[in-house]
Amino acid sequence: MLKRRYGDYMKLVRNAGGHDYPFYESQKRQLEALMDFKLPEYTYDEKKAVREADSEELSGYRRYLKDYLDNIERQIEEIGHIQDTEVIKEKLVDVQQEVIDMGNLIEKIKGEGTESVRCLEHFCDVIYTMYQGNNADIKAEYDNVRRILEKDIIEKKEVLILVSKASEWKYIENVWKKYKEEQDTEVDVAVLPYFYKEYDGSIKKEVNELGNFTTDIGAIDLAQYDIALHHPDIIYIQNPFDNENKAIGIEKKYYSDRLKCCTNKLVYIQSFTLEEFNSSNEREYKNMGCFCTVPGVVNSDEVYVQSENMRNMYIKKLTEFAGKETENIWKDKIYVKPDWMKNEGHNVVKGNGKIKILFYTSISGLMQNSEIAAGKIKNVLDVFKQYSDKIEVIWCVQSLVDTVMEDINRNLSEQINTIRDKYRIEEIGHICSDRDKDILNSCDAYYGDISSVVQEYRNADKPVMIMNYEV
Repeated sequence: MLKRRYGDYMKLVRNAGGHDYPFYESQKRQLEALMDFKLPEYTYDEKKAVREADSEELSGYRRYLKDYLDNIERQIEEIGHIQDTEVIKEKLVDVQQEVIDMGNLIEKIKGEGTESVRCLEHFCDVIYTMYQGNNADIKAEYDNVRRILEKDIIEKKEVLILVSKASEWKYIENVWKKYKEEQDTEVDVAVLPYFYKEYDGSIKKEVNELGNFTTDIGAIDLAQYDIALHHPDIIYIQNPFDNENKAIGIEKKYYSDRLKCCTNKLVYIQSFTLEEFNSSNEREYKNMGCFCTVPGVVNSDEVYVQSENMRNMYIKKLTEFAGKETENIWKDKIYVKPDWMKNEGHNVVKGNGKIKILFYTSISGLMQNSEIAAGKIKNVLDVFKQYSDKIEVIWCVQSLVDTVMEDINRNLSEQINTIRDKYRIEEIGHICSDRDKDILNSCDAYYGDISSVVQEYRNADKPVMIMNYEV
């Protein structure tokens, strides 16, 4: 029925205006006129959008460590000019306490047993030796401590990648790989929990996908990471919505304007791929308000989008949203993803060395092609069998085929069952139901009839081919 009414309904068609899109726009204007005030909505705030110049590049615990070291150096220099033994002892006690505080701070951030902490423990022993009246080269020991701390901690760049959904990891994975290869950079991946909302904005269900990330990433729960204390040089985010998504939310302390105060650079990377369009496509341009004119895009120092065309769309939409005078702000912060950052799709080869393909058979496909369906399916499975050394097939037969096909077309139902039995006996592949969602989404590519699963594969950048029964 869909095909008869709309033709090829899997093909994207842009032929409608958007002046009253979505449908409730006119109702919204009527309500605002009746109540004589605008309904709450996100508005532009230049103080959050534009970062103030900051002369202090080093912040957080690394700044504390540098201040500790500077203060210890001054005290050691003073000790060299003091003759009174008791005053020297008092100074040594002060120095030792600062060294202990430094060690405690490093252990809080890095854990126990680091080279930096061992170095500080040895420094404490040297200070105690001097306190006992023995000679020691405290300046040489201090210089060694400073060299190690600067090399291992203070001068290292820290990067934090904030992720929420494992399905979006592919859009930022190459960023993680890049920093992992840099010797002078420490990169952490922290999983930001999110929650689904009720219609009134209250929390319906909390979700933490930490367990969905592979162990090689080394992802941690964000609750284990003190963002303010770390103050990473760069924070990458994938969720730009803060509280502007009506269905999904995050804790307020992780909103983009607050994250921006805890880093020298906040970067948003577009975590989805759109069909390209321009401002003449009114509905698509209208819908940019859902993902473009949102806090994470506005507040970030840099924003990376999929193409030059999309960059122009972002700049145009943000300028209309915030005012003509802000155009240069968006030109300066919106970038096209460089090639190294882009994910070219995942044709994942499994542990058995095979590509996994989902072969989907629907009742509508069978009924529309009832005379030739059985022969086509048999031929397809024969081809899959020929390449069984390279391909693993998951054949999904829509559950309606088993529940209603026999009553509609007994002959075709018997043919499909015969083919299915042969498929099982010859172990060409596996069979699943359309209710087996985990199995359906686990494959690397899609082939078969049109179904709701097609869009999920397209969204995941997986190859899709719709079967032509007549070929």
